[in-house]
Amino acid sequence: MEGLAGATYAFLQDPLHFLLFAAALAAGLVGGALPGLGAVLLSIIILPLTGSLSPQSTATVFGALFIAGVAGHWAARTDHEWQHAQERGGFSVGHIVLAGVVSALLVLLFAEGTASYVFFGFKAPEMFGVAFCALATVAGVAARQGTQGWLSLLLGLLLGLSIEGPITDGPRYIFGTLELLASISFVPLLVGFMVFPGAIQSIRKQPVSNARQFPGRLILTAATTNAALLPLVALGVPVSMGTVVLVAAMGLQGLEFGPLFIIEAEETAWALFSAALWASLLAPLIGNWLRILLSALQSIPASATGLALILAATAGVYAMEARMIDVYIMFGAGLAGYLLCQQGYSLVIIIMSIVLAQIVEPAYVGALGVLDGSPMELFGRPASAILIASGLLAMAVGAFWGVGRESQPDADSDGATEDE
Repeated sequence: MEGLAGATYAFLQDPLHFLLFAAALAAGLVGGALPGLGAVLLSIIILPLTGSLSPQSTATVFGALFIAGVAGHWAARTDHEWQHAQERGGFSVGHIVLAGVVSALLVLLFAEGTASYVFFGFKAPEMFGVAFCALATVAGVAARQGTQGWLSLLLGLLLGLSIEGPITDGPRYIFGTLELLASISFVPLLVGFMVFPGAIQSIRKQPVSNARQFPGRLILTAATTNAALLPLVALGVPVSMGTVVLVAAMGLQGLEFGPLFIIEAEETAWALFSAALWASLLAPLIGNWLRILLSALQSIPASATGLALILAATAGVYAMEARMIDVYIMFGAGLAGYLLCQQGYSLVIIIMSIVLAQIVEPAYVGALGVLDGSPMELFGRPASAILIASGLLAMAVGAFWGVGRESQPDADSDGATEDE
């Protein structure tokens, strides 16, 4: 807890950190309340602009932004929705505060010890097992969605491997464009895939999913938003879209999550944890106080929000490195993402696959270096064998579930025909 006290003191002492924290709280509350936005999309919009901030300031912004977005989503309810929520579960603002604070405290208590255990107990083969298990779990989720899920996974892996990596020892897929020798930047891809499809739907006045979550599920979201920081910091594995944004944000700062992160970037790690803790305490209370104002934001046309998102995304991506190629990549990814969405493909699976492909590949190369180039030796080490087996099991369960789902509509349609 000394790190928390030091981070809080530095946070209160530095006016810039305090202003950034307050701005992140306000932006998260508004972003969570606006139709067609949300904290994750808002964080992706501002991601290109954080490259000019210090690592501690970047951690403060994103640590506060995500949980504030959950609080804004909670507060932006009509009187009828609040009454309905009370009738269904009797949940109050205190429940969301408790969920966020407890999960943040658990991360604070276990992050350093878990990272130390992984650093001293896990070698390259075990770290590959962790990365493979995460990727296989995403593959299991993809398998549950059937053919579109598998194709989403494959596309993400191909895009992830298009970035310069350790196996080929050189740039890949530059298509004769010299500007791509620096490799395709992940941030324009992320902005294009995640921001543009919803924005285009809003501008075209197509239905956009913006349903209010049931309070019990929203409380769970508050808890898991902070809990996802533990595997990210200790293992270097993102398990949600919010942690994917954090990976990209720290990448712009030249930092990488993993067991050494809390040692090599201690101030940044504690800035992230303290921002998440204090935002979990303050954001729901402020959101509840501003409930009428936040619920009024629901009347803003989604088309206006969509247009603003595209303009802000374009300005942010260009400002990142002043490269037009990044803007072209963003628009290309946005158009492709919109078309893929229309056909039922999962953009979340694509993005998760891109990130995990870049984690799995170097982990595999490192493991082979330790095992003298023999992949079968991975199963001779208990920890890596268990992790790989767990990933394969998750993939098999997802595939079995997906086969059942694909066969279900046929059975339903047959039953409907017989009834007619």
